[in-house]
Amino acid sequence: MKIYHQPSDAMPPSAKSVWPHRLRWFLAELTIVVAGILLALGLQSWWQTRENDARGAAYQIQVLADVKRTHTTYQKAIATDTHLRDVTARLIEALHTKEVLQSEDPMPWLAWRSGWFADPRPIIGNVYALIDTGDIQLIPDPRVRAAIIEYASILKGSIADIDGQPDRMRRANDSEFLRYEEAGLPPRMDEVSDIGKYEGGQLEKYKMLYIAAWPSLRKDPQYRNVQNLRILAYDNMTSYHKEILAASEKLIAILEADEKTNAT
Repeated sequence: MKIYHQPSDAMPPSAKSVWPHRLRWFLAELTIVVAGILLALGLQSWWQTRENDARGAAYQIQVLADVKRTHTTYQKAIATDTHLRDVTARLIEALHTKEVLQSEDPMPWLAWRSGWFADPRPIIGNVYALIDTGDIQLIPDPRVRAAIIEYASILKGSIADIDGQPDRMRRANDSEFLRYEEAGLPPRMDEVSDIGKYEGGQLEKYKMLYIAAWPSLRKDPQYRNVQNLRILAYDNMTSYHKEILAASEKLIAILEADEKTNAT
């Protein structure tokens, strides 16, 4: 009678039948865990993208509102400085052609004789914040991103160039006040309130004083130079203002077109 011995490390039949079952459960659980992790990551990525898109859209709305206000501000500034330049040009013409002023001749430039000028400032907070913080990447459309960056660059360059113009205008005003003093004219209109020589308000009194001082002013070459410098300053400021105006118009068109595209 032959006796066969089963090896000690051999697995009983019952154990062999359990392992495939356990392996299937393990793989199923692993698949569920991995799928859950991937789903969580996908939801997190979707939510983050959704938040970033919302922040980018909010930025664009704010930037568009700021640029529109800047556009309006610079339109008014150009209109103001253009008018003041024309007034100054008429004064220069009168200095060359009129030996005696009639009653209403000096009114156009006396009404603005303080050397007023537009000194607008663009609204730059949101535009600069987008770039300085890196949030410009929240703007999904690369064309819009590029337009905002270009706009910010133009603003920085124009503001840096124009910053010296108001100082030049103020120096011209100070020089003009000296010319008035030498011609026996009070430098500032509010200094004639106590003068009883002429009837009427400050402007009317000052007009009569100015007409009386006109022959001396015509002979003063520095008075003419002041007006020429003022013309140059108006031209320079208007040039910079037009550059910012054109840049704002371009960005407004791009932002509004993108807004319409996203709405459809």
